Amino acid sequence: MLSQRELRKVRQALTDNPSKNAQRKLKNKLIEHQYASKYPPFSPLEHHRQFLNKKTHEQNLRETIDAAKKSEIILLDTESVTVYRQPNRPGLIQLQLLPNNATPIVVIVEVHHLPPTNSNEFKLMQEFFRIVLDSDKTIYTWGTINELTPFSQFGLFDAQQIQSPGNEDLQKFFKNYWQACHKHMTLEACECENCLDKEPNQPWKLLDAVAYQLHEWLDKRHTCSPFHIGLDPQLQPVTMEQLEYRTILANYAANDVLSMEKLMISMQERPPTTISSTISPGSENAIQNGVSPEMINDSTIVLLLHSSSSTPETKLEPTPKEQVNLHEQPDHRTKRETEHQHEKKQNTNNQHQTSHYNTREETNNHQEKEERSVGRYERDQSEQKRKNYNQNRAQYPTGGFYHYRSNPRDRIQQQEYDTDAERKWKNHISTIKQRQRHFRHEIIRRGIDPRFSITIVKEILRRYEVPYTAVHISKSKWTRQTSLYIGIRNPSNLREYEKRTRYLFTTDYYNEFRARNRFKR
Repeated sequence: MLSQRELRKVRQALTDNPSKNAQRKLKNKLIEHQYASKYPPFSPLEHHRQFLNKKTHEQNLRETIDAAKKSEIILLDTESVTVYRQPNRPGLIQLQLLPNNATPIVVIVEVHHLPPTNSNEFKLMQEFFRIVLDSDKTIYTWGTINELTPFSQFGLFDAQQIQSPGNEDLQKFFKNYWQACHKHMTLEACECENCLDKEPNQPWKLLDAVAYQLHEWLDKRHTCSPFHIGLDPQLQPVTMEQLEYRTILANYAANDVLSMEKLMISMQERPPTTISSTISPGSENAIQNGVSPEMINDSTIVLLLHSSSSTPETKLEPTPKEQVNLHEQPDHRTKRETEHQHEKKQNTNNQHQTSHYNTREETNNHQEKEERSVGRYERDQSEQKRKNYNQNRAQYPTGGFYHYRSNPRDRIQQQEYDTDAERKWKNHISTIKQRQRHFRHEIIRRGIDPRFSITIVKEILRRYEVPYTAVHISKSKWTRQTSLYIGIRNPSNLREYEKRTRYLFTTDYYNEFRARNRFKR
């Protein structure tokens, strides 16, 4: 949850016309803050967790394979690693196995820490994915199964195994389920997609689905985390701080598939009240389980696949309130609201004003509107910015918001900054652009001796005739590894400069450099 100071900074930054990527991140922060302040954190159901990597024992692999054989339904999700100015790289594969009459198992496959390809453990992992991607299994993903395609480069499976007829998109199922359950109503608490500011073809985010369906906050703040560092504590010795961080990432990865399971159970307990007119191909399985074709829709298919052993007698029936058609519900307005509506009609003679907008005008304050829709908040800010612009134009009729330099050759529009926050934001953008120019062609040396300072590094580069534009040293908070970034001025000789600096900046060279300097003194 954001503090009041951080919340003000985010809202102020949204009014400064940031880039599309920065605007998207700021919106996500506001949505995260809204859900975190309104709902409790997501609580997963009981499950076991198993890592698959080079440290996994053969016995554990065989037990995981047996659980996959007993599972008819498998939930799947993936995590990627962001790389600057490059496509995202595969990071993790998360699967939730739902064996019959057993505790579910969440399997986290760390593709960057696999055993050798000629080992028996690697062959068992290939056998595991062969069983998982079998056509007899039903795999549910939040999105398309194509997100698994980049992981085929690791040799655990090939691209042909992914395209199975049993793959289902739970994201589309939930959208159809929500549209069937939540029709538009002239009431204050309407939760149709139009009132939630969602476009007809806009897919649901898992974060939004968990918030509105389960009334829980699914923490998505670690989306761009380094999932390739090795989350299993058995992979390498780690400190308590590193172990805590790896546990957070492992919980984040597991909660994605666990939240999908909880959504499926929730849709089973609260089936839609309106029946879909189209029957999906899975209706044959539903008829075999004793359900009539009239009751088939996308969400009931999910429930039947999720609980194939359940009979119609044990299935939860909708409550009498859910059986009523939403279009036929009476208008339960209070006496006070009716009187207020009557007075409103007499004053304005407007027969088209509904009680929905009157009650919202009476009860909703500015903060609730702002939290309900980020887009509405931005429109208010845009209107305020337009008013400020008109005021400044009246104050500066010749130049408006801008003034020109006295030199006619430099007629560059220089915006006058009204607030310190706007000036800091512009300086931050300029700094990022300057770093991009300086480190467009760079040499990266990882694991250098941490005693090297930028002054010593520059002195060594000048001694070895390596022209540089900028030098930066950073230390990882989790791996405690020091890295050196050298911006190269002449990119044509980049390979030559890499050879010159290959054996520099090590511990032995630092000791030699210090001894040489003491001898000169």
